[in-house]
Amino acid sequence: MPALTNWVDREVVTDNGLITSRKPADIPAFSRKILEEFAEGQHRKQKTAATGT
Repeated sequence: MPALTNWVDREVVTDNGLITSRKPADIPAFSRKILEEFAEGQHRKQKTAATGT
């Protein structure tokens, strides 16, 4: 695992707009979370160290 990462043993994790899951069995929970995020609408753009935007 790369430095500065934090692995979490959950079906779905959302971090600054990035939605991830562990494995194919988590796809139903992952899909529900994507729909939930879309329903919330546009999120405020956050400045990232990588892009500076």
